[in-house]
Amino acid sequence: MARRPHFLILMFLAASLTNCNCDEVVVVQVAARIQLSVPEGDQVSPLCEGDSTNCQLAYGEVPLATWTERVINVKNPVNLNLEIAQIRLSDDSDPAFELVGADPRLIVGGLTEQFTVRVRPSVESDVFGTVEVISNATNGEALEEDCSYPDFAWQGDPDEVPMSPPKSCYITRIKLVASGVDLGVPQMVLIPMPGLQAADGNNAACDFGAVGQGDTAVCRIQIRNVGQRVLTLDDLLFDPNNPSTRPDPDSEPVPVFKFGGSVNTPIMIEAGAAANLVVSFAPPGLNSYEGKLSLQTNDPRFPRPDGVEIDLRGIGHQAPIARCGIYSVDGETEFVPDEDIEPLSDVRLTGEESETEVQGAEIDRYEWTILSAPDGSTADLDDPGAIQPGFHFENSGRMRAGVDLAGAYAVQLIVRDNFGVRSQPCIVEFEAIPQDAIAVQLIWDHPTSDADVHMLRGGDSRVYRDTNLDCFYRNCREQLDWGAQLDIDDVNGYGPENITVDQPNRFDYLVGAHYFTARPTNGGVRETIATLRVYLYGLLSCEVDALMQDTGAWWEAVLITTEKGGLCNDDTDCRNGQTCAVDTTALVCNGDQDCPADYACSVDGVCEQRLCRGSRFICQPTQRPVDPIPPQN
Repeated sequence: MARRPHFLILMFLAASLTNCNCDEVVVVQVAARIQLSVPEGDQVSPLCEGDSTNCQLAYGEVPLATWTERVINVKNPVNLNLEIAQIRLSDDSDPAFELVGADPRLIVGGLTEQFTVRVRPSVESDVFGTVEVISNATNGEALEEDCSYPDFAWQGDPDEVPMSPPKSCYITRIKLVASGVDLGVPQMVLIPMPGLQAADGNNAACDFGAVGQGDTAVCRIQIRNVGQRVLTLDDLLFDPNNPSTRPDPDSEPVPVFKFGGSVNTPIMIEAGAAANLVVSFAPPGLNSYEGKLSLQTNDPRFPRPDGVEIDLRGIGHQAPIARCGIYSVDGETEFVPDEDIEPLSDVRLTGEESETEVQGAEIDRYEWTILSAPDGSTADLDDPGAIQPGFHFENSGRMRAGVDLAGAYAVQLIVRDNFGVRSQPCIVEFEAIPQDAIAVQLIWDHPTSDADVHMLRGGDSRVYRDTNLDCFYRNCREQLDWGAQLDIDDVNGYGPENITVDQPNRFDYLVGAHYFTARPTNGGVRETIATLRVYLYGLLSCEVDALMQDTGAWWEAVLITTEKGGLCNDDTDCRNGQTCAVDTTALVCNGDQDCPADYACSVDGVCEQRLCRGSRFICQPTQRPVDPIPPQN
């Protein structure tokens, strides 16, 4: 093919110049050229003899398994643009060499740009390579085939850059040589699954065994460096021939084997350290599946491009079916969940209807897990591997059957057959709903503290510890005559303590907490955060918390009250929907003169007031600070 070198012809014609007596035409050719050098401190050293012949880059001795880099300067010494179509390593170059930043480029006249050649030998010997620069520089060797150059002004997707029509191109070669020296190397061992023996070599495998169709199993590979230098994982590549599936004909293929999360290379592992890699297997059918995962590293025993291959194997199996539900509530197998499950109810689950359709298989294991529970709950399952587990929680140092707090619970069941194949999860959901009109629940976050919940009739804190008007642990195990009852008292732990009123009267209820004791009795962290929740007719009406710094602290948390009207003598003084109710105080009196305005002395010798009240109870946080001591009678 005829050559078409780039040149600029300047013609000086004597006939056209008034001061020239020349008869000949002078032709000057200017073509694109290239100059190559390497930085040496503040200086640069040419790579080539003469213009661009016999270019060589010698690294000398370089350590095994460690990258050694050299920068190459590419200079355009003339005023024409230097167009570089490609910078590549020759096919016979040792895989120990690698180019960095060697993209096609345009270099304007007088400027210099750089790229990097690095080497990482894996053997104690000389390694050789050749860098080939394809450009329009005419001081290189002309190629027989024309080349296409990218549009260097392109700003769009690099994969869609327009290419020029074929035109002349030249090649400039740089010979590379490096001598590998053993100064200590990394050494990789693989542990395909926790607890298995390490595989020192390329015989590691992830054997997933039988996995249910539609399920996902994982293999955790520990990559440990037992050598003396940093182990570098350059690439982690699944074999392109690994099996895949299409959820539908128009979708992209989904690999059967893939990473269990995002993986970004390179990964550097210091000597004596390890990294964990997770590979997942999701069989789309009832078949055997095999694949490979390639690890490209700087371990000199496994040079690139072969590296280390991990065999991946798994079998798609028909999974068993988990069926779950609630077996009993408080020992009764017939129940209405929304009505019969309350805080402290003994709830027992069942997976007895789980099954498998595989001949020769049977349900072999039950795996129950609590997915969610009310905030502050310490309830657990008494036997997570049983066919019919129940709930229990610690109370005063002993385990008590039941759910501890009001709120929603979610429990998951997974079953496995005798081949180890697991089912898809089955979820049991239920809510513990207080059935009393008023339910108060106190919990705290100190493991060895004892906080006590109090409910004071009438909303007056001066009845604190009154044997009839204050419901607390000492007097309220049996229901008081005004309806309050303490159903549980926790003296060592997180609670709960619950007070309920089934049929409340229309007066105020003040709810508070007393920090009774803490262990150790002196020293250590003693402060605790107390949380109080009030349920009215089964619905959470308010939730408040406070920091109680030490024992003896008193917190007046909420007031449970009704809509209030005016003073009354009987119901006829009240508007529709209200009744005349009596608010009793702790003030002792001998007559009305001993009581505040609008109060009267009752036949029991205490001050009381008659007010019109509505039937709907509301919960109002008091916004009062925690006092260091409880109120005094």
